[in-house]
Amino acid sequence: MWHLAREHRLAARAGGRLAAGAGKLPSDLAEAFLRRHREVLGEQALFEEALGAIDRAAGEAGTEVVVLKGADLARRIYPSGERPHNDLDLLVRPEDAGGLWRRLASGGFAPEGPEPERRRDWFASTLRWRRAARVQVDLHWQLGTPGRTRWDAHRLFARAERWPGAEALHRLAAPDLAVHLASHAVSFHGASGRRIWWLDLFLLGDLLRSEAVRRRAREVGARVCLEAADLRARELFGGERSPRRGRAGLVARLGAAAERAGGGRAARWAVAALAVDRPGDLIRAVRHVAARPLRRLLA
Repeated sequence: MWHLAREHRLAARAGGRLAAGAGKLPSDLAEAFLRRHREVLGEQALFEEALGAIDRAAGEAGTEVVVLKGADLARRIYPSGERPHNDLDLLVRPEDAGGLWRRLASGGFAPEGPEPERRRDWFASTLRWRRAARVQVDLHWQLGTPGRTRWDAHRLFARAERWPGAEALHRLAAPDLAVHLASHAVSFHGASGRRIWWLDLFLLGDLLRSEAVRRRAREVGARVCLEAADLRARELFGGERSPRRGRAGLVARLGAAAERAGGGRAARWAVAALAVDRPGDLIRAVRHVAARPLRRLLA
């Protein structure tokens, strides 16, 4: 039980539930989960401190930043210390990426990748906090590979909500959050991988199946991703054996099979192709991937 929970990043969640008095386990196992919960409490404090430094740098630059995925979820839907994350995923407008990247690089963050203007084959670049190398920052100027979804960064920022207590930090509007999590888990990771991603989606509850989220998924080309993610989340954490019909059902089956087999690039590519809503988007995604070697040569 411990190794499975640790592998899927669920140990801190279990420890938090035990600390809150929900359930009992043998003492040695309970202590292991509680220890992981305490570790994540410390990690979150460190990440919050790094976010404060980023907020100040972005505020000085007059740049808005959206906090993505784990750091947002740890505040938004989990009690403290129950949602671990390995890095800080941040989104900036494409035209602001280079300026903020250089400001962070000249301050307290060490670059681990090229400047955004030289990273035309990807959608993010990485820095690491010099004060604590544990803290990795992935600075995004897109939410994914072109063709897999059709996000408009400017519209995302127009809908974003202010990060509590911050000057320049924001978080995604709830429908954008739900669709982004679904497309990230399905299209980028092949509907397989760590089960903490499916718990994230399950804890969104009725929001995941709301008309606002379904409408946003259709707008950005993530309808199949959303349906497949909902299937996997409910099967794993709700105990529901929903009918797996259509492409979303096939994607969910392939993802579950790949997870049992330990993953694999071919399975991820197959799921990514099946999860694209429109054939034209698939062609665009294939062209983008095929052209990466040329873009790297020209960078």
